[in-house]
Amino acid sequence: PPSSTLFPYTTLFRSCRHPLYVGSFLIALSLAVFLMSPVVLVGILVIGLFHALMIVPSEERHAAECFGDAYHEYCAVTPRFWPRRFTPGRPGKIEVKVGEFLREFARAYGFIVLGAAAELLAYCRQLPWWPHPFSLP
Repeated sequence: PPSSTLFPYTTLFRSCRHPLYVGSFLIALSLAVFLMSPVVLVGILVIGLFHALMIVPSEERHAAECFGDAYHEYCAVTPRFWPRRFTPGRPGKIEVKVGEFLREFARAYGFIVLGAAAELLAYCRQLPWWPHPFSLP
């Protein structure tokens, strides 16, 4: 299918044309729900609408100029935002640059350690022997 020739190594782009925008929008929406803030919700909806009406069509025009008929075929079989179905596929061969993979692993591990350190600090601040030179909100 055209979608596999345009994006041979990714399955996300087989289900919808803008999975990163959809994911970011859903994460932002969940933040508004978590904060229970109608103001944040309205702001996210306005920004999302602006993106859907202005940014995405502009990017699609640019992609159509770059890829031509292949992109138009891809658009014909792949919905813009809401996926019809998620069909994971497996490429026959994946090339991985080990150095970049290890750097990304170290970065992800750093975020895990940072989260654990923050939890440990929060726990220690509750203990009576922990020094409290200043107070954090």
